[in-house]
Amino acid sequence: MIVDKVSKNTIFILGFILSVILLHNKSYNEIPSKTHGWAQSDHYALALGFLENDFDFLHPKTFSLTHQFPPKKKLKNPKGITATDFPILHFSVALVMKVLNTTDPWVFRFIMLLLSFIALFFLFKTIKKIKGFWFAIFIVGFIMFQPIYAYYQNGFHVSMAAYNILLIGFVYLLKYFYYSKEKYFYLGLFFLVLAGLMRFTQVIFLIALGGALFINIIKTKKFDLKIIFIGIGLLIIGSYFYYNKLLAESYGTIFLNKPMITTDLHSFIRQILRQFKMYIRGFLPLTHLVGLGIILYTFRKYKTKINSIIKYWFLFSLLGVIIFNLLMSWSCSVHDYYSLDTWLPLITLGLMLIVISTNFKPQTITSKLLIILFLTGTVSVAMEIQHTIYKYKFTTSDQLAIDFKNSLRFLNNYNFNTKKTMVITPPGWNTPMISWHHDVYRIANNYQEQIPKIYNKDFDYIITQDRTFNEIVIKNSSEFKSKVKKIASNGLVTIWKPLKP
Repeated sequence: MIVDKVSKNTIFILGFILSVILLHNKSYNEIPSKTHGWAQSDHYALALGFLENDFDFLHPKTFSLTHQFPPKKKLKNPKGITATDFPILHFSVALVMKVLNTTDPWVFRFIMLLLSFIALFFLFKTIKKIKGFWFAIFIVGFIMFQPIYAYYQNGFHVSMAAYNILLIGFVYLLKYFYYSKEKYFYLGLFFLVLAGLMRFTQVIFLIALGGALFINIIKTKKFDLKIIFIGIGLLIIGSYFYYNKLLAESYGTIFLNKPMITTDLHSFIRQILRQFKMYIRGFLPLTHLVGLGIILYTFRKYKTKINSIIKYWFLFSLLGVIIFNLLMSWSCSVHDYYSLDTWLPLITLGLMLIVISTNFKPQTITSKLLIILFLTGTVSVAMEIQHTIYKYKFTTSDQLAIDFKNSLRFLNNYNFNTKKTMVITPPGWNTPMISWHHDVYRIANNYQEQIPKIYNKDFDYIITQDRTFNEIVIKNSSEFKSKVKKIASNGLVTIWKPLKP
């Protein structure tokens, strides 16, 4: 076959580039939009915020001066500082933007793709060396063409970046379990800790690894110093988690910072079913289920001795993922990116277990053709889902971002830099400002309660979105027009000036 005559690394690189072109040609320089565009806007704004605050790493900020979860004490002069998981991704993006002298979305998207390439290429090279090219390309394709991974691969959400960092850690640990070289364990541990810092949910897999080593210590009755280093890693993550809590208490946060636990059985069942329905198409569509079934059948037929540590690591991770999904059923049912924090790493860990514990290598023409068919099917499904998202899925958040992007010239005619400005629009704390980079106060929820409170405040301007004005503003505060004076409108957004009492 032709793949036997060409460098395997070259095939991977060319395949990756072609796949990126097919999957992301409609979004290479688009502002955050489509599925969870509002959440991705917040992460984009965090990167832009470092350009605004002189790269103050310990005080990340966005453009929203109002937070979903406000601080304990009201701030006299808020700066937009927000609690968030370890923002190394956003800080790095900001540095690159500074060097390139541009804040265009393609910078963020390119860095996310580059991180994906590094993680997948490392995985590919390692498995290729252990089990051969065809096994490696199957596993890499399983991950890369998993629909949720494909969608966020060039997006702005930190879950994607944290998963790729976690994947690098997994590969180093795979090398450790296979080659028994201590340095690989500590390199893997470093990346697991970094992933847990970037996305706290992923600490599940570090805790599970510690549990597996603890079981091994009990079984062998021999102390393993590595468990101390896992404890240090957990202490590092816990310390930043505590700092983040202090940050939230002092400055507030636009991000969810506590579990939203369902209190009644009916809602819980509905949320679990909703998550299951979402994952049938977006996480494990038929092509992936068939591929997973084949690999599990192969494992059962050709398995050798199972490494006990990695087995317990997988089982503890499975327990942690299940518990997390039960406790966070509401969040998991409406936020598909949680699969990048939980189920996809778990499956990746399972594939690692198979690599370690089977002596099977695809060598026959039939097995190679099956893998080619699998890759063709999975990339086709991923492309179809991407096409549907970018052609047909249009959200309120998308329109909000577009209206403010198209209003830049109009808004820049007015001096907002030194003015206290309130923006009242649909949800999306930073969505209006990802093109219009201004610190503003926001009302993005609880309109009936929040809008009447602004009339006695000393705002210089109020900005509303025209297409949602009646539904959002007038419906929740019928006296609005009697409390303000219209300054100007471009048909997309309107600028108002509050009347003084």
